Amino acid sequence: MREAIVSIVHCDPHDLGFLSSRWTLGELRELLQWQRPITLPGLWRLLARLGITWKRGRDYLISPDPDYRAKCDYIAEIEMEAKDSAGEIVALYLDEMSFYRQPSLSYGYDDAANQPLAYRSYKSNSLSRVIAAIDITSWFVIYHQRPAINIQEEVSFYQEVRRHYPLAETIYVMLDNWPLHLHPNVLVALE
Repeated sequence: MREAIVSIVHCDPHDLGFLSSRWTLGELRELLQWQRPITLPGLWRLLARLGITWKRGRDYLISPDPDYRAKCDYIAEIEMEAKDSAGEIVALYLDEMSFYRQPSLSYGYDDAANQPLAYRSYKSNSLSRVIAAIDITSWFVIYHQRPAINIQEEVSFYQEVRRHYPLAETIYVMLDNWPLHLHPNVLVALE
């Protein structure tokens, strides 16, 4: 029974004729009424017993790239090669991110009479960027933190990666499709 309910909650409600974008307890009850009549509290207790709980969702995208599965398989092959190569082949995952100096407003626990606070300093809320790569065999991380990541910083980071692996014959870097990664000036500098 658990597997059947889990498969239902993993479906989009639209696919089963409902108008909402997320399941409600009432909709689940309506869908499960054919087995036997059940109250909303009864259904809630049943779901809890089955380990199915109400949780906050997280963002998730499915790649529109038709070659996505083939690329994942290729990356898995690269990872195996790197693990078996004794350092001659290196496989890295690389990404960039931004963060601010000041804390962001979000949920937090506090006494019911109070509101959680995001304490700020009097300094400006400046933006920083980080570019980092993690080695899939050693878990070693190389990173640069800068106010911005531009072509020169991207090239400088790749040069740092190359200096860190002087004995490597091949260095694979798994990237997302940020346009800077494939900018002609970056590609020329890598040759």
